[in-house]
Amino acid sequence: MSACIRCGFEPENCFCPAIPELNCQHRFCLLTHSNEFARVSNTGKLIKAIFPDTLVIDWSRVEPPQQLLELINSEDWQPYLLMPEAFAIYQDFAIHQEKVEAQKPVTNKKLFILLDATWQQARKMYRLSPYLHRLPLMSLAEVPLSRYTLRRNQQDGHLCTAEVAAEILKSEQLLHESEQLHKVVFKFCNHYKQLQQAGKLKK
Repeated sequence: MSACIRCGFEPENCFCPAIPELNCQHRFCLLTHSNEFARVSNTGKLIKAIFPDTLVIDWSRVEPPQQLLELINSEDWQPYLLMPEAFAIYQDFAIHQEKVEAQKPVTNKKLFILLDATWQQARKMYRLSPYLHRLPLMSLAEVPLSRYTLRRNQQDGHLCTAEVAAEILKSEQLLHESEQLHKVVFKFCNHYKQLQQAGKLKK
């Protein structure tokens, strides 16, 4: 039997009953590294499960995603790239500052673009995606302690994809949505570990 497309676990271990489905005036777009689709530990799928209108794109180094480019250029959405400012070394701040000053956003609906990958992969994806370099940048003012514990190379000060999304929602004063997403990440990690300890986690 194939894994659940919503939570990634085998049907007998499905996590979906613990995932609420919420509405949000803003939207997420996950530029996902191909390796992440095969990882049960990936949390990007939790964002998609909770907010069904989340756009998930399989990142390509040679072909820019047309669907995302259309959203970036649409007047219906104000796009933001979510990335720590220290890592956004290719960001053309002068160009997008001129754009902001010349043309104020015409919508309150924000499109939050996240790189769903390991930090090493995300930096490479960012470097090889020039269409991201002209976007307004959004970074977290404060980074809380991560409760995500499923990867050995998780570094201090780094959050998983779903935790970043939760903190952005918090910064937008969407406190209920943020809290729900944080709770799901915590429960997801516990569910994963319990299956792993019981030898029921299929890879």
